[in-house]
Amino acid sequence: MNQELLKELKKITAEEQALLDGQKCINPSLYNLEHSMTIDNKKLLEHGKLLEIRPHTRFVHFPKHNHNYVEMIYMCSGSTRHLINGSEVHLGTGELLFLSQTATQEIYPAGYDDIAVNFIILPEFFGQPLFEARFTLAYEQDAAPFHSKEYSRREMMEQVTAGSKAGTKQLLRMLPGLRDD
Repeated sequence: MNQELLKELKKITAEEQALLDGQKCINPSLYNLEHSMTIDNKKLLEHGKLLEIRPHTRFVHFPKHNHNYVEMIYMCSGSTRHLINGSEVHLGTGELLFLSQTATQEIYPAGYDDIAVNFIILPEFFGQPLFEARFTLAYEQDAAPFHSKEYSRREMMEQVTAGSKAGTKQLLRMLPGLRDD
């Protein structure tokens, strides 16, 4: 990763400074969590925008929540630990995590060097052309060279966004070398 960009992303935000100064938990009003467990895109996106990119807030536990948008998290350095639909997920440097609107997420506190970037994406950003495109999924099987299998985005998204753990488990069973637990 570009070291200049990483240095910029490591800067302490006002929200993080409040946490370092003794605030014990996230400020629910920043995310619309006062009366709901859904983080509202209207709190994070300017009106009319389909996409926002922001650094992940460190030093605090994010309680169980979901989103009314699609979230993609890119881990720039370090690692973060999440509970996604009740299953523990460790995200390491260079890894991506995609979350549909139906996924529940809990995030454990990240340290100073654990730098992640959140992409807040309205579903309409993807549009029909994305679902008609084809892509290749690469995976490693038993320490052999990488293998690949081609799916349409529609096929993949239908599995992932089925709104249930069963849909994700079915997708994982289709990919050799991946566990579905």
